[in-house]
Amino acid sequence: MASIADLLRTPSGRSLTHLGGPLDTRTLRALHLVEDVRDVTSRARDGLAMLPPRASRSTMVIGDYQLDILLRQAAAHGVRGVAIAQDSAPASSTALAIADRYAVTLLHYDDSAPVGSLVLGLAREIEGDADRAMQRLVTASAAAAELAARGGTPDEIVALIGDLVGAGLALSPADPAPAPGGFPAPVVTAAGGATATPAAALAAALAQATVREALAAARHQNEAPLRSRAAVVSELLLTTRTPDELTLERARALGIHLDGVHTVVALDVEQAETLAVGDPVREFELIEQITAAALGELHTDSPRWHGTASGTRILLARSLPPADTAAPLARPAGPVDALLERLKARFPELRFRCGVGMPHEGVQGLRRSAAEARSAVSAALSKGWIDKVVHVDEAGLRRMLLEFSASEASRALIDELLDPLDSLGPAKAKSFIETLEAYLACNGSFVETARRLYMHRNTVVYRIAKIGEALGTDFEDPDLRFALQLACRVRRLGST
Repeated sequence: MASIADLLRTPSGRSLTHLGGPLDTRTLRALHLVEDVRDVTSRARDGLAMLPPRASRSTMVIGDYQLDILLRQAAAHGVRGVAIAQDSAPASSTALAIADRYAVTLLHYDDSAPVGSLVLGLAREIEGDADRAMQRLVTASAAAAELAARGGTPDEIVALIGDLVGAGLALSPADPAPAPGGFPAPVVTAAGGATATPAAALAAALAQATVREALAAARHQNEAPLRSRAAVVSELLLTTRTPDELTLERARALGIHLDGVHTVVALDVEQAETLAVGDPVREFELIEQITAAALGELHTDSPRWHGTASGTRILLARSLPPADTAAPLARPAGPVDALLERLKARFPELRFRCGVGMPHEGVQGLRRSAAEARSAVSAALSKGWIDKVVHVDEAGLRRMLLEFSASEASRALIDELLDPLDSLGPAKAKSFIETLEAYLACNGSFVETARRLYMHRNTVVYRIAKIGEALGTDFEDPDLRFALQLACRVRRLGST
């Protein structure tokens, strides 16, 4: 058996670089592939724990504290060393101090070459003789990779590796409730569990890695059309510039009927950050998962739904071709109500605010429906409605304001009226416009305005004085008061 110092001098070990911790003569008992901190147990005692590239990147995604936890876990179970992929984030001084203090050697390896070959090479160096089982593993690894590339199923991949290695391997069902933002991941175990031979345990780890990579590749391939549509829908809905001809051509090629009738649903996801444990990568993956689930549910009603996401807001658009425009321009009330119920059942920890716009024709109609859907979400937020589908009102003030703001001439007048406040800078302009809108809505009452904005009365008096000074008015002219109130309402509506 080789020590870590010996291992670094071998042909396979030259792919390893020492980052911290001791380089002594303590021998390694075995190599253990681990995909999670929780996999570092006493089974890996006196061994080298190696994280595959994907697990290494996950360990190093946000901050160094996860690597710190991994090193402490390794020390607690008597693990000699830990090896992570080279493209992981640099180890912090804290991690290096933990490695030195607890005598856990920290290594990184070059994952630009096939990781399977590196794993097998290191295992042979650690365990001594390159016995027949290890040679079978080499053959099994190559054959399994080829089978996966041909679209082999997880059961077929596991069975092939088990037959070629001569080890009993079992494929457990995927966890139906994966980590937030994650996907169900099957587990492969060797017969005998904790008493399995190192070669059998390594075969199980390689089979599991091969199966998960194959599933990830298949999922990526299946989601490619959805991602392409999402990129085009994002360009159409989340930007203010007129779409260029290339974007329009891509939309048509993906089956998005731009000259048809469009209805947009806005879905704000609450508690996503909490469920993702404050990890922005997990939060992004969680929102992607919810978007895919929503489209999957809606496609059972109609295949003409497309979606995209920005932050924790998901926009779903139903686009009917021109041939269907003779059908009633009814909102998709039934499918959206059913969608919300299914999302609540599938993600019980989350809360949703859902707004639905009116159906409109053409590219500008698509954007108009999106503005209405966002407005409906804003109304739900102001009224405290949660887990409820809210439709933009057909004849109410909010819809009238939307119609008014759709005119370029109207927007220019509003910008001109509020320009003295805008010139104070974005932050101050926003707070002043909010204060002015509340003051005008409260009929000029400082007390009511302070109560509505949760401010001290003196703060409101000071702000209104500064606003009046900037605008050059004392707010006595009723026509000007009305124009300012309208401008403030439209400005706020455009920012929701």
